[in-house]
Amino acid sequence: MKYANIYMALVFLVASKLFGLVNVEGLFNLLFSSNVLLFLLCFAGALAVLLPRKKGGLKVFCSYIGNYFGFFLFSVLFVALLTLIEFPFVDRFRVFARCCSLLTLFFVFPAIAYCKQAPRGIIDLMTLFEKIAFLGCCLYILNALVFQVTGRMIFPGQSFLGDYEHASVRYFLVRLSVPSIFDFTTIFAFIMLLTSEGRDRRMHLVTFTVEFCAIAFVAQSRAEIAAVVLSVFTAFILRFGYEHPYLCLSAAGIGVLIILAMTGVLSNIFGLFLVNGNLEQSTLIRVNSTHYYLSIFSQNPLIGFGFIAGTPSYYGVEHGLSGLAWTSDVGFVGQLAQWGVFFLICYTFSILRSIYVTVVHWGSSPVRLKCLMAAFLCYMALTSYSLIILSIVGGLCFPLFVAIYECVSYE
Repeated sequence: MKYANIYMALVFLVASKLFGLVNVEGLFNLLFSSNVLLFLLCFAGALAVLLPRKKGGLKVFCSYIGNYFGFFLFSVLFVALLTLIEFPFVDRFRVFARCCSLLTLFFVFPAIAYCKQAPRGIIDLMTLFEKIAFLGCCLYILNALVFQVTGRMIFPGQSFLGDYEHASVRYFLVRLSVPSIFDFTTIFAFIMLLTSEGRDRRMHLVTFTVEFCAIAFVAQSRAEIAAVVLSVFTAFILRFGYEHPYLCLSAAGIGVLIILAMTGVLSNIFGLFLVNGNLEQSTLIRVNSTHYYLSIFSQNPLIGFGFIAGTPSYYGVEHGLSGLAWTSDVGFVGQLAQWGVFFLICYTFSILRSIYVTVVHWGSSPVRLKCLMAAFLCYMALTSYSLIILSIVGGLCFPLFVAIYECVSYE
């Protein structure tokens, strides 16, 4: 397991862009930001467990995950090919990078092999990621605190704007580009906090506090915070709901109000009752983006506009006439515009599979696994609209989501 732990740690570090510590321009930075290096690591790990060995490789080709991955691979390559045909001036490297970003799904195979050898299965893998994420969150918080005092970042690679020279500020606090994969480790840390005792519980309490502070006060994405809060609340209800129903109901009411306030829903609702009430600008942009990308999907349901993202020649196609539409802002609908019905099938089957595994293994699973399966299902549902984990910034999120339920099904 020693080398397996080193490999998994390396994959997580690359998926986290080395916590923004590498501030290098040029090809190396491009390979990091486009997930090409992450894809190569995942692909190498998949080859290592799938190729025949003395004891035989991982037998998955006749299983659900083998069939699902086969269709996923076909979908990505088919959309890439049609993109090159229909859009002759597309940036070919960006098409390749988009394929690499999606095909990090190769990670599922080494993850399954790791969990089959680990004593606690998926719990051991997530614990390893939790420890690494804790270190990363400490660095992000340190960078934010230094910026608040000195006005300069000690790790410019963590810049939210990505240009290493300017800082994005919200609510008088600097925003840094905290990796989305930290959402998973934060939720997991809370689940372990609920289901551990003694020294382990104290350790997970510290980890959860630090990681949640990084998400809430450094990343500062309101929708992301709401998704994490509701996911951990789902785990809390499963763990203590039957023991303290009134306490849980009260906490639920307070939690919903906080989330509505943080996501801007309350202000939007109150604005509807005002004579000159207007929705927040970002909300209006998302509404318009949704309409635009749905029209793209209806015009070409097979592949939408394909993998043209980042190509200057097709900027108007990707972002609409206003230039304000971004696929990452509207998640599910944005992905429909990028790879059409193929995305719809792949995404739907991943959700249905996770629900199936949860239902089938619910009765035989300990409370820790129940909390884990329910919390990540909640997170997936809540992030579908604006934080879809299949976007390029998601990195390892979608492969890890698929791996969690496949590992549970193998236990």
